[in-house]
Amino acid sequence: MHQHCAWAETPGKGTAFTLYFPCVADDASPEIALPQEKQAPVQWKCTILLVEDEVEVGNVICAGLETSGYFVYRAASGEEAIGVANQHKGEIHLLLTDVILKHGLDGTTLAKRLRYAHPEMKVIYMTGYSDVLIRAGEGAGIDSPVMEKPFTFAALRRKIVETLSPKLAAANGDGSPN
Repeated sequence: MHQHCAWAETPGKGTAFTLYFPCVADDASPEIALPQEKQAPVQWKCTILLVEDEVEVGNVICAGLETSGYFVYRAASGEEAIGVANQHKGEIHLLLTDVILKHGLDGTTLAKRLRYAHPEMKVIYMTGYSDVLIRAGEGAGIDSPVMEKPFTFAALRRKIVETLSPKLAAANGDGSPN
């Protein structure tokens, strides 16, 4: 049997698609080798406040950041992030936040509020909406780097290093990040 696609339209109810694929034996699945990203360990201790309202997305990003050596605080909303930041006594080096959050504050308003208490904090925005990227390019209140979702951990790590390196190198006094 060859591949086949069928559809049925029902006025007022929508369209249903049925996809038929050729049968294969269970042991016929190809071996796919995914490329392994080489990852340099973090050369400095740094605290990241991650604000992501999609739980699964937040879990994946948090795990990747922690595996990379960062200390991560999590929040699912702008209001929760403010509470986490107020409880944290040390410096927050980076706010990694979604631009559009489901409830309450958006990412840009959150960043402005948190910078009152943490003026040295850097920000990286994340978004899955291309219109946000266009507005960022037009200077619509987004004054920090924007990562378009989906992104790789390698791309995120590069963006974090680019964003934090000058600040952390200066703090070490010798131009090095460690």
